[in-house]
Amino acid sequence: MAKQRLAAAIAALMWVAACGGGGGSGSGTSAPASSPNQAPVSAAGESFSAHIEADGTPLDGSQSWDPDSDALSFEWVIVSEPEGAGAQFNDATDVRPKLQARAPGTYEIELTVTDPAGASGHDTIVVSLENDAPEPKAAVSLSMPALGEDIELTAVETTDINGQPLTYTWTLETAPAGVMVGTTYDGVIQTTSFDVEGAYGFSLTVSDGYDTVTVDIPVIFASKFSVRKLPVGFGAMGVQPGGGRLVVRLQRQIAIFDEGVREPKLVSVPGDGVIGVAVSPNGHLAALGSYHAVTFVDLDKAEVVATWPVGASPVNLVVSDEGIAYITDQRDGSTDLVSVNMENGESITTPGRYPDSRGYMPPSGDKLYFMANVSPDVLGRYTISDGVFSDYREAADASGTCGTGWISGDGSAMLTNCGRVVRLSDDPATDMTTIGKIYNLGAVQSATYSPITKYWYVLGPPNDAYQSKILVYDSRNFELIHTIEMPLEHGSSGNQLVVRDIIASQTDLSLRILATDHLTMNVDHYILVTALEYPAGANLPPEVSVQKYSATYAGKAVTVDASDTLDPEGLPLTYSWRVAAEPSPGWATLENADTAVVRMTPAMEGEYTLELTVSDGVHKVVRQIGVLVSPGKDAVFYRLPGDILDAEYSKPLSTLAYIVDGESSIHLVNLLTFKEEIVPLERQAYRIGIGPDGLQAALSLSGLLNLVDLQTAKVVDSAPTAWDWGDIVLDRNGRAHMNTERGNTGPLVTVDFGSDQVSLNYSVSLGTLLRMHPLENWIYGVTTRQTPAILRKWDATTLPVQSIRSETIGVDKDELGGNIWFSEDGQRMLTATGKLFTVSGNDSEDLLLDKTIQDGIFAAWADHSSETGEWAVVIGNSANVPSLNGKVAFYDDQTLTRKSAAELRDVPIGGTLYPVLAARIFYSEDGSGQVIMTSNLGATADPITVQVLNLLK
Repeated sequence: MAKQRLAAAIAALMWVAACGGGGGSGSGTSAPASSPNQAPVSAAGESFSAHIEADGTPLDGSQSWDPDSDALSFEWVIVSEPEGAGAQFNDATDVRPKLQARAPGTYEIELTVTDPAGASGHDTIVVSLENDAPEPKAAVSLSMPALGEDIELTAVETTDINGQPLTYTWTLETAPAGVMVGTTYDGVIQTTSFDVEGAYGFSLTVSDGYDTVTVDIPVIFASKFSVRKLPVGFGAMGVQPGGGRLVVRLQRQIAIFDEGVREPKLVSVPGDGVIGVAVSPNGHLAALGSYHAVTFVDLDKAEVVATWPVGASPVNLVVSDEGIAYITDQRDGSTDLVSVNMENGESITTPGRYPDSRGYMPPSGDKLYFMANVSPDVLGRYTISDGVFSDYREAADASGTCGTGWISGDGSAMLTNCGRVVRLSDDPATDMTTIGKIYNLGAVQSATYSPITKYWYVLGPPNDAYQSKILVYDSRNFELIHTIEMPLEHGSSGNQLVVRDIIASQTDLSLRILATDHLTMNVDHYILVTALEYPAGANLPPEVSVQKYSATYAGKAVTVDASDTLDPEGLPLTYSWRVAAEPSPGWATLENADTAVVRMTPAMEGEYTLELTVSDGVHKVVRQIGVLVSPGKDAVFYRLPGDILDAEYSKPLSTLAYIVDGESSIHLVNLLTFKEEIVPLERQAYRIGIGPDGLQAALSLSGLLNLVDLQTAKVVDSAPTAWDWGDIVLDRNGRAHMNTERGNTGPLVTVDFGSDQVSLNYSVSLGTLLRMHPLENWIYGVTTRQTPAILRKWDATTLPVQSIRSETIGVDKDELGGNIWFSEDGQRMLTATGKLFTVSGNDSEDLLLDKTIQDGIFAAWADHSSETGEWAVVIGNSANVPSLNGKVAFYDDQTLTRKSAAELRDVPIGGTLYPVLAARIFYSEDGSGQVIMTSNLGATADPITVQVLNLLK
């Protein structure tokens, strides 16, 4: 290359000398001859060796030059490459392109530079690319699962510096005899379970097509127990009366365990340490006793509500649904009873009779059973209301109760410390009378009752023999049925796990166990779940399936459907609906109140609560449905349950599709009828992409894509991928395109569900937000992790998709990040910065800046309606008009002048009006209505409410 440049320079000098002035016979007035054009000099750089780079190997032609100083055009060509490499340039006309190559080997690259006159120069370099082996990282979601419990083998943390497509193979290397589990699995994530107790060993093999690496994962021990190690040691605990939520102190935090949920919610709590924990009967609140203080925690929102001082240290306390903590034991020998109001800290003291006392609240929440550790034994009962203890009466005979007890989940009985079982009843003649006694038991450390098995599960005296097993007694004859033996720590080796507390589910055959790794010198703490044996004659409760919320307007009937409810034994079910709460008595009428599908017509706006009781003749299961009734059909409120990860709207079907964090499902709610359907998935989904026709949705899961038919509410296809989840779009050909989330750069993954073909387009910045053009097969993506943001465009008519162009759009990632939205006709594109661009298949007209919204906005979301000629924009931030922040503004789609701003309505929840901020907006198909998702910023447990405006006809 250097020799070429030198030769060209000498030639240029010689030409100048030959054509320069000097003597001669020519006329001094004749015009000088024009200089002939000189060929440019191509300089592709020096040949080099490098490792393959994920986003492409950079090349540099900037040293190319033209003797005439003309502007040059560039064309890079791959002359030769390793067989099957399929390399390409990100932009073959750029002066500094990137060679997107995945195969190691030698690449011969030619650079041609051309001047405006058509003269060209050529230069060739050789690039030798080396491969790096992938770095596999394997993990398992649970190392000690129960038999039949699903676990995930995951390799999503695996990295490959070259960005090559990876294949993953899981091999079962060791297993107990007689297992039925498969021996090999493919994919970045695999779900499996085990059918035989014992140790299972897996290896993971990862290949990039050139190098293969194998690693072993830690041994998995399957048993009758699902065992999870807690991050720190546990202390005081409280369980919801009637079963459900379990709250455990973990040093300066509390852990909130819900039944069936894998990981607890953690809440940091103030004070010098929690010494007492209570959970309200409805499970929404916890009261924590610490040294000279009581702290109230909203368990739905997992946050501290208030902390109030008290005159002593409450060791034993209960809490009502209304938020009043009743303290019986204050650790200082006092006999006083104290109540503390969560709202204002008001404290009421009632003179008591006994020191060292304990209170127990049944599920009804209106009374408190009272025991004192004095001689002779004491068992009494208070009525409690508004912070007042009243109507105290004692059992005629409390001998053998021994000062401690455990109430059954239905509130009908109590097993006491010395094995005596007493009846609990509102009838004074039978209340606190003996039912029976468990003999030869000694002091009970913990006990729980299952209404399904009708057994008491008992933890006996604190010694090795009892702490390593749970005793099971029949509640009808109080005979020992069998024992549940605890497993060893780490499965087949390690210390014997010992029980600390036990909690039986009131709705299924499961038992939760808090355990440590030693009786006295414990280091590790665990929570275990095991399936209880199904005794002859046992009956499982019905599995009730019904939506949590619904909506309508005054005078308009709403239908709630529980017809998907099942009974595990196939027993016939009965249904009973009632109006549990309404703005004023008699304002709601029910039709078909004894069937699975009820119809309610409210005559007045406000909040209504429907209560459904389903019975199989043995068990009754109660569910409540909140119905928000608006005054008119122009604005109706529909609440969404949980933490919403993503939501999209199908205009043709008037259906909102949304994903809830922690659920392996997608929710579909029809916003004309407010009927909601839940579609089960294999695992948690993260992003939704609805196709241009609005009839199907693609879902992005870790290592998996799902295709859902929105009309039938069913998963109709799925495809495993070797990549983690990311944003996703679905084109009109049934192809899903996903940009993966993890790392810095990676591929745009395309799945053709029709042909089961997966293809990749590399060098995409991860975290890119994708948008499908409404009419053409063009995909657009905006980066969110770099400044300024880059807009990319791909042609989706071929596989893999082909890059068309990229542009800098100047969106600051530290404010809102990039996002884009298209007009319904596909001719304009609005960016998060309020810039409006033209969109065209003609490169000379494509992505030309048209106008900019003058309010100085960053848009959180936007939608367009051709019928109204408007852009509706959720204002995340406006530098010029701060009063627009969190609202929806409407802009003329021709001039981008602001026409109006929507006044979002406060959302009524629990008798309180909560102000909200807009999160997303969607126009109806004809543009006459809008669907606005709003957030009250966590003021309630379910903070997202959909405001349906002018959609109902």
